[in-house]
Amino acid sequence: MKRLVRLALPLAGAVLLAACGTSPEEHFALAREAFAKSDYQTARTELGQALKADPRNREMLLLLVQTQLLLGDGDGAQGGAERLRAIGLKGPELARIEAEAALLRGKPDKALELLGNDGAVDAWRIRAAAHLALEDSVAAQAAFLAGNRAGSNFRLACDYTRFLIQSGDLATASTQFEALRRSRAEALEVLMLGGSLSEAYARRDLAEKYYARAARVYPFRFEPLLAHANLLDMAGKVPEAAKLAEGAAAIAPGDVGVRQALLSVYSQQGKWEKIRDMLQRREDELDPASGEGLTYAEALLRLGHPEQARAQFAEALLVQPQNRYVRMMLGESQLATGDAASAWETLRPLAQGLFVQPREIELAIKAGQAAGAEETGALQERVQSPVFRQQQTVLQAAIAADARGDSAKALQLYQQLTAGGSVDAELLRRLAMSASQAGQPALALASADRALALDPQNPELRYAAGVVRLRAGQDMAAARQHLQAAVDARPDNPQYRAQLAKAKAAAG
Repeated sequence: MKRLVRLALPLAGAVLLAACGTSPEEHFALAREAFAKSDYQTARTELGQALKADPRNREMLLLLVQTQLLLGDGDGAQGGAERLRAIGLKGPELARIEAEAALLRGKPDKALELLGNDGAVDAWRIRAAAHLALEDSVAAQAAFLAGNRAGSNFRLACDYTRFLIQSGDLATASTQFEALRRSRAEALEVLMLGGSLSEAYARRDLAEKYYARAARVYPFRFEPLLAHANLLDMAGKVPEAAKLAEGAAAIAPGDVGVRQALLSVYSQQGKWEKIRDMLQRREDELDPASGEGLTYAEALLRLGHPEQARAQFAEALLVQPQNRYVRMMLGESQLATGDAASAWETLRPLAQGLFVQPREIELAIKAGQAAGAEETGALQERVQSPVFRQQQTVLQAAIAADARGDSAKALQLYQQLTAGGSVDAELLRRLAMSASQAGQPALALASADRALALDPQNPELRYAAGVVRLRAGQDMAAARQHLQAAVDARPDNPQYRAQLAKAKAAAG
């Protein structure tokens, strides 16, 4: 009996402690502590617990809404705004909350409407973000500057610095960043901006240090791991990138950027089963021409479903006829289904010109031989000839010069190739861009126009034709027209949008 009593005592104590629980005030204190550390997930959880017992607490609701906004949860923030209205909050503060919630829900016009004539710093910050969502960089710039005149704050300064980096104004971005670094060097936003700015300056080593530092200081945030993973992926360090991407996925499994990073590294590692498992449940909603759609199609091909892959790549090629990867994968899918004739017709354009990859040549020759195409022999002779091999050596040297920013050397090498009789739209595009950067606007314009004449619907060539005019300050109406066409074809390309904004600003 005594033994039973002894066993019951600890159990009774545990029940008593559980009954006491954590008070709403304690949950709120934990939430504020987490919020101050930028641990917004924990802050949201603790606030949820606190509000169960005190659902009309204004201070708690305000912190919950701010947390939801920082987490990008527009629906949650709007719900919080409605709860605040129900307990009497009104005026500009509520309007700003609802405007930012509308922006997160994909309604930038509604956000601008809600802000009205509000001249507060945060109103200008949200207004700038809304203009960016509407692809109006000129209005966004004006809003950022107005916010600075109104007094600025940490979030506006961070957003403006990010905007400057994305716009290519690295000198001004550096000035802004230094001011942020002096005031809050260890803030997550500042460390992430340091990484982005370092990347823009091609200082990968420094960017890695910023992201690694951010990950150490904020182990509960996925953003540093994701940025570091993408950086390593671009550097070809796939195993290291995969480890970081998986770490980010453990923190934020539903984040789109995390999913895309995982798909990138898994495709390079040939982990097609993992890719299929990630995307299969979303198969019906995947756009075949999107990055995820194309990766899923390749996974199907690698896992022995060539007919399904062929259908998806064929649909993607209709949308992106200049995409070499899509054309190559469609040709490979056609070969896998036994349709060598169609594969040859699909792959033959890839074997033309100088910018050919070994895999493209290999598949084209395989398809040509299987289809009995007479040109296959000539193709084999060309790619095995000393002239072609020498051209490839010069081309790789030119690309390397481009990568290290030596425009004059790159231009010299591209001209060497064209002097040898090579007329290739991609070669002319690269020559035009190098000439523009090397201060030879006449050559740049002529080369860009020659390239465009060879492939008038190619958005990259429209972009080049616009950029060389913009840099030269010549024929600005045509520059804007070309850049607008490029943006219309690739609206998700930030570089295209940034240059179009510059052209619009230059035109007044």
